[in-house]
Amino acid sequence: MIYESQGQAQEACKEWQERLKLQHWFVKVKICRRDDMGMDETCGTCRWVLSRAEALLKLLDPIDYPEDAIVGQDHEITLVHELLHIHFAPFTDKLDADSLEHIAMERATEQIARTLVELKRNE
Repeated sequence: MIYESQGQAQEACKEWQERLKLQHWFVKVKICRRDDMGMDETCGTCRWVLSRAEALLKLLDPIDYPEDAIVGQDHEITLVHELLHIHFAPFTDKLDADSLEHIAMERATEQIARTLVELKRNE
């Protein structure tokens, strides 16, 4: 699924916040060009402030998604992946991005996100 507007992405975020029990968080979603993502080679980012229960999620604009990618772009999976990071935020703030722990956490988060979206789509 590709969100065609910020509004559509924000509505999907609200739905997933309820499913993931994150309703008490203020989460803003933005669809951003690659240069505005803050990281290379990523489809989404999540920046949070734990003390205020606030987060900014950025989803990659389809214009910048690589045409030769092995897996097609799916905003919904990326959205769920980034929201899941909020649950793990207290444990991951100090992880080095190249550490085995961080890599394992990213892989698990991605698989959980894909599974949750698949379950929703099969409802």
